[in-house]
Amino acid sequence: MLAYALLGQRRYADADREFRKLLYLSTERESRAKARWGMAQSLEGMGDLQGAIVQYEALQGDAGDPAYVTEKIERLKDRLRKP
Repeated sequence: MLAYALLGQRRYADADREFRKLLYLSTERESRAKARWGMAQSLEGMGDLQGAIVQYEALQGDAGDPAYVTEKIERLKDRLRKP
């Protein structure tokens, strides 16, 4: 899938755009969760930690491992607090 390839190439803005397209087109819960995860990863890669947190928080009800998502959110919030 193009979005994951772009993410792997650290082309975060391009990956984010592709994951947003997938989110818009997805009708299945699992596909939407994967698209949100990719968006969050892309935003994190671009340094938009607040945007990544928003996407991770939107995932909390749909994530396969909610504890991991919660830990991820807390780690990002900690990074935002540090100067």
